Amino acid sequence: MADLSMFDLTDRVAIVTGGGHGISKAVALGFAQAGAHVAVIDKVPERAEGTAAAIEDLGRKSIFDTAHIGYEDKANEFVQRVLDELGRVDILFNGAGGMRTADGLYYEKSLEELTEEDLDEVIRNNVKSCFFMCKAVGRHMLERGSGSVINVASVSGYEPSPGRTPYGISKAAITNFTKSLAAEWGPQGVRVNEIWPLAVTRPQESRYTDQENVKRLTDRIAMGRLGTPEDHVGAAIFLASDASYWVCGASIRVDGGRR
Repeated sequence: MADLSMFDLTDRVAIVTGGGHGISKAVALGFAQAGAHVAVIDKVPERAEGTAAAIEDLGRKSIFDTAHIGYEDKANEFVQRVLDELGRVDILFNGAGGMRTADGLYYEKSLEELTEEDLDEVIRNNVKSCFFMCKAVGRHMLERGSGSVINVASVSGYEPSPGRTPYGISKAAITNFTKSLAAEWGPQGVRVNEIWPLAVTRPQESRYTDQENVKRLTDRIAMGRLGTPEDHVGAAIFLASDASYWVCGASIRVDGGRR
């Protein structure tokens, strides 16, 4: 008989990066609904505060911060604050990152147009933030001999990404990092996995308002629609919980059967 209590996260402590918006926000709220206390970090203050308030409305503890965790000292400070205020860290969901303008908009640039600053920003947001958060949380998890790390990679890490080369490079790095950490930390009781998501997080963007483009996108998805942030919550809870105790180093596609 299935033991559904294996999915329970009651009184566990999770950190969700990028938790003020999109998939990370949905996952943060999903963790709270499953019983976890959730610390949220997001560079946009009102988004971070809003998610934390919603978590507290669910009867769970929450703290939030707006530091840029692509810098090691900021990641260390935030993790230490979580340990001081919530006592432990059982789950890390690394959802921060992307390749967007200062206004948060999707963009494409050919390789010859890209600047060193463009590349550095994407690597700091996507790779360094994940690396530094894993390093800071990992010390604590390894001491306790348990924990679950969930990284957000992408199909862009192995498929061609014209106009999005820095993003593809960064996500390929996350997949290698996930599997390397799984091999390194798995024997010590800390599981590391990743999801490859597919969701519309900013429906106002032109790629989603252009109906011909939307049709091209949905034609590649077996389930015949674009994904939502909430579509990713079940997979995240599975990987965070004891239900996935025998899953380590996995890349789980949460994309409606994209092909």
